[in-house]
Parts: sequence; C-alpha cells; structure tokens
Amino acid sequence: MGHPDLPHYYGDNKIILMVRDPWTIYAYWEVKKDIEDEAREKMRRRGLDISRNILRVYDVTENDPDLDPKVVFDLELNGRAGDWYIHAVRPGREWMVDIGILSTRGDFFRLARSNAVRTPVHDMPYPYDENSATSGLFRGASSFER
Repeated sequence: MGHPDLPHYYGDNKIILMVRDPWTIYAYWEVKKDIEDEAREKMRRRGLDISRNILRVYDVTENDPDLDPKVVFDLELNGRAGDWYIHAVRPGREWMVDIGILSTRGDFFRLARSNAVRTPVHDMPYPYDENSATSGLFRGASSFER
C-alpha cells in the first residue's frame, strides 16, 4: 500500500522559529502568493524598487516584540528557500524573525512574523565562523530545491 504524497504547500502564511543550539535558530515558512503579490503592488504604487526578500532577525529579550523589536541583522534569501539556519545569535537571548521584502531605499514590507524563542544559556565560545550569520552559507535545504 502506497503512501499519499505530502503537499508542497499548505496555503498558510506563517514563519515558525525553533532553537537548534545556543548559537543557532532555525526558521521555516510558507508565504501565500497573494500576500507577497499585494506587498509588491504596494511597493510599486509608492514608487519603490524591489531589492530582495530577506529574513529580519530581532533580539526581543528586553523589548515588547510588538512595539519595539531590535533589529540585529538581515539575511538575504536566495531563490525559493523555505527554511534557513540562522547562526551567530547569542545564547540566553530571545529571538524573533520577520520574512519580508526590502526596497532599494531600505523600506521593509513584512510578509509574516515568527513566534519568539529563547536560546539556552551557554558559556562556551561561539563555534561558527563569525561571518556566517550574514553569508547564507548555512541555508537549510529548501523544499523547493530538493
């Protein structure tokens, strides 16, 4: 008896964040095409040129995530990625991620916001190359690219 194929898409518009280790969080997402198209149309109406899709990483340890999230860094998404390992986060902090579109002028249009997660406290030094956080070298295998 065969197993039915799992769908490639579920029709959700969300991003989920999980902790991998004290220095790494993992995000996976699905963005509805109509939500992305609507954001791109808003950008065009405002005369903004679309730059790229990004993950925006926030440290929300001491802030209300809905009011004043502190941007730590952006990660440019390559192709049709559906998940990403995010390295270079600090242990013992609370993190949240937005997926969105960045204009060439720097305007950010959020498509979805993740849940918040806390990395465990750890006193060992950071085990990864310090440039890996923004390089995209640790991108997870995408369901679109398998």
